[in-house]
Amino acid sequence: MRDIFHSAYMRPEIDSDGDLAVRGRTGFTHIVQVQERQGIIAIICSFRFRDDLDHNERLDAVNKLNDGKVLARFSVTVTGSLYADYHLLIEEGLTPFQILNCFTRFDNVVVGSLEEMKDLIR
Repeated sequence: MRDIFHSAYMRPEIDSDGDLAVRGRTGFTHIVQVQERQGIIAIICSFRFRDDLDHNERLDAVNKLNDGKVLARFSVTVTGSLYADYHLLIEEGLTPFQILNCFTRFDNVVVGSLEEMKDLIR
């Protein structure tokens, strides 16, 4: 997986948890995990909400983000962070182009969505 991103002139790195961290063209870093047991490649990232937002305000924000968005699912984690993910099925195989294309679209959707919520994110 690292080689696919490296061949696209990106700088993938293995983070302290052993996950593949890839900085998108927008400047945000996302985690890419191959989860063979589940048959997926997961692209994930998380951001911190402002501390003064209560749980319901965070859920309202996530619901607005999910309304009409494709290629990213937004949720609130147990710790109260904003979490975004997308999963690619690997059962029938994937090409490097498909992986890179989905990663780039995910990066653009997430960053564009954060722009809508910039007053709520730290």
